[in-house]
Amino acid sequence: MKRLLSIFMLVTLFSCNSDKREKPSNIPKGAIWKGGVDGGCWILFSKISENAIEATIFYENGEIWEKGIFKKQGDCQISKDILIKKIDGFDGERLNTNERCSFKK
Repeated sequence: MKRLLSIFMLVTLFSCNSDKREKPSNIPKGAIWKGGVDGGCWILFSKISENAIEATIFYENGEIWEKGIFKKQGDCQISKDILIKKIDGFDGERLNTNERCSFKK
């Protein structure tokens, strides 16, 4: 019984990898998934600076959700070299970071 439970736990652990998401064919190749197992969006970053991001945001199914220039709101010092890594999602209004700022259209 312990062996069966151990096997079940291993299979469950390896099948819950939220970093791997199959990209629909209608989403551009350069778009990046931002989200988790409960949902998220695809983001195609066009231009990036410390104060603004030009991006297209797609729903999970590939339809365009939002597109435009998002300007920095709040006080954070994120260099443009690591900005994409700091973006953790889109809430329908802003690209949110795991710092003290967001980017709003």
